[in-house]
Amino acid sequence: GNKLSGHIPPALCQVNTLTSISLCSNQISGCIPEAIGQLRQLAILDLSNNQLEGPVPSSVTELTNLTKLHLNGNHLEGEVPDGLGQRMKDLKHLYLEKNNITDANVKRSQLECELPACVVRL
Repeated sequence: GNKLSGHIPPALCQVNTLTSISLCSNQISGCIPEAIGQLRQLAILDLSNNQLEGPVPSSVTELTNLTKLHLNGNHLEGEVPDGLGQRMKDLKHLYLEKNNITDANVKRSQLECELPACVVRL
């Protein structure tokens, strides 16, 4: 990590040409902004190993070009948004472990690894 701290700046969600965000292994806190769903070109979203909390925003299902979604190692809670797997046809890597997620109903079989290996210790 780069020892970044604070919240994800709302302005980041307005840069709609981004194809990759990797902010892993920092001290980023707060919630994942609902506006993250505006980044329709994103292929990689890696927010793993931070201090993020709250639910996974439903707008993440708008990121239909994602191939990798790494949210593991945070303090996220609640249910994974409906449609997470169905709308993300290219999603190959989904990491949600080491959070407080209570339900991961991911209905998509295109993931490279089996769900028990990808989605561990919900």
